[in-house]
Formats: sequence, C-alpha cells, structure tokens
Amino acid sequence: MKIFANDIERYQFLIDKLEDIMWILDLKLNTIYVSPSIEKNLGFTQEERIQQHPRDQMTRDSNKRAGALLIGELKREQENGVDPNRIAKIELEYLHKNGSTIWFENLISGIRDENGTLMAILGVSRNISERKKGEIELRNSEARYRDAYSQAEFYKDLLAHDIANVLSNIVSSAQLIEMWMYDSTMSEKCERMIKIIKEQVQRGSSLISNVIKLSTLNDEKESIQIINVIKILESIINHMISRFKVKNINIEKEYSYDELIIEGGNFIIDAFENILINGALHNKNKKINLKIKISKIQKNGIKFVKFEFGDNGIGIKDERKELIFKRDFEKGKSTKGMGIGLSLVKKIIDSYGGQIWVENCVEGDYKQGSNFIVLLKEG
Repeated sequence: MKIFANDIERYQFLIDKLEDIMWILDLKLNTIYVSPSIEKNLGFTQEERIQQHPRDQMTRDSNKRAGALLIGELKREQENGVDPNRIAKIELEYLHKNGSTIWFENLISGIRDENGTLMAILGVSRNISERKKGEIELRNSEARYRDAYSQAEFYKDLLAHDIANVLSNIVSSAQLIEMWMYDSTMSEKCERMIKIIKEQVQRGSSLISNVIKLSTLNDEKESIQIINVIKILESIINHMISRFKVKNINIEKEYSYDELIIEGGNFIIDAFENILINGALHNKNKKINLKIKISKIQKNGIKFVKFEFGDNGIGIKDERKELIFKRDFEKGKSTKGMGIGLSLVKKIIDSYGGQIWVENCVEGDYKQGSNFIVLLKEG
C-alpha cells in the first residue's frame, strides 16, 4: 500500500484542510487510512479509527446496508463492461465516540492500478446531520398536518351524523307531543316523549364532551398520577343511580377495598363512567344489573389492578368485540352510529399504560351480557 502513502503525502496539505472525512478500505473492507477530520467529526483519532472493526463504526442497520453495497460493488467487478469510474452514493449513520450518532452522505469509488485492477476503495463522507434533522422535521410536520386534517374530517363526520341523529330524535318526539298534547288520553305517551327528549339531550351533551376530551388526548399526553380509585368509583356509582333513577338499576360491588392506589389521571373517571353508562343504555331488561369486581394480578412481572365491569345488557358479538374500541379519526376507521365512548375509553386506558378488552359474562353466549376488563398498574 506504499502507493497510497505516497499519494496521501503528496496531497497531505489539502487533506488536512478537509471538513469531510476521506477514508480508504482494502478489499477485505478494513480501514487502512482515514483523514484527520475524523476526530473533529466523530471524536476518534486516526489511529483509533484504523484499529476499529468496520461493524463498530456505524449503527447495525447502516452497517448492513453499507456491507451489502460494498459486497455488491465488488461482485460487479467480475462483470464485463462495468464502468470502472462509477461512484456509489449512500447515507449512513455513524457512531460518535461520545455514544451519539451522526448521519453522513458517502461517495464511494475505486482506487485502481495502471491496468485498471481494483486495489482499494476510496470514500468521502460528508456530515448531513442538519439536513437529516430538517427532513425528519418536515416528515413530522407533514404527518401532523395529515393527522390534523383527518381529525377535522372525523369530527365533521361524527357531528354531522351522530348529532343529526340526536336532533332528529328530538324533533320527532317534539312533533308527537304537539299532536298529542291536547288529547288527555295521550298524556302517558307525551311523558314518554319528554323522557326521550331528555335522554337525547344528555346523549348529545355526552358526545360533545367526549369529542373535547378525545381531542385533548390526541393533542397532548396526560401526566400519570397516583390516585385512589375507590373514591372515584363511589362517585361514579352515586352518579349512575342519580342519572338512571327512573329505571330499575342495581349496581353490585364485589370488592372490599376502602383505598386502592393505581397509576392513572384525571380522565379515569370518564373511562369507568363510559363503560357503566354503556352497560345501562344498551340494555333491554326491566331490571338493569351492573357489577364491579376488583382484584389484583401480576402480568409479565408488573403488578396490575384488574377491574371487571359486568352487565346484563344486549351483549356484543365476537366479531365486534375489537371493533367497538376502534372508532377514531384514522381514515376508514369511522364506525357510524357508535359514538366515541369506547374509543375514548381505550385511548384513556392506553395513555395510562393499561389494557382493556371485553368478554362475555357467560362463556359462549354473548346475549347474556358483557364483561369489560380493565388493567391498570398498581401505584
């Protein structure tokens, strides 16, 4: 490799001024020369770099791509008519001595003797970290714009469809009241229509509230807190009894904790309340039975509190058990008429590092009601 040393010595003044890194590999892909700029760019001295194994110079993914490129180019040397002056270009992520990574654009060509035989590989690496940062920021900006647009379209669809249904039910009920209000025999039916109107107003109010909360969860992640979940459950139970006082509702508590600490946040009350309200609303029985069961389990070495919310409602078919959680603003995932209650619940539980799914109360018979299971980390 004396010829390389002579050439390098001849142009040493220029090489020393390079901001880019110039390097030479032998045909076994070992570094036999690197310019002094290596230290300014990546923190390694020339001697340290030459002693490094090639796979220790960059990230695993970049190492694979670089190896594939170089091996491919060496194989091309055996082909007839291949251009000896070709230059390959590749972007690679190199490891800095301080443990960070930096992106470089590499121009790679061959060093040949007077007969054109390949003797070594020459590379020039230019730091493109600022460009990469800009590209990443641009992609993120484009992704945020697409998400914002999809979210706006989702809310427009949601409000146009679901609120329209609410208003339609209210208008229909009001028209019937107008027809019956002067007929004394229709007083009971008028009362039923008034009840429907109240329920629809409550439904519309809940929908708007959920949209606001869902948008908050999409915009920023809520901080995790240590909270006493028993106080929250007692508050929800009192609210449920008050809200459905005209219905025959029974809420069974299968737990004996006076205090139970979990990792959660302000929206946990909305998640639990949504589950229980769904159990009461989607219920055709004269007596609504809801059950709240709490236990503690360990999963993958993590301690969880397990909440089970059972009901005797209409149940959920197996093919819909995952679908009910999936209404969000992603294109093609809107499920008209379902509202966003359980979609909101899943986002809340996910944001706290928990899990949620639904099972049948009676195995193999969805018509006997649903059992929503929530796991939250024990605090």
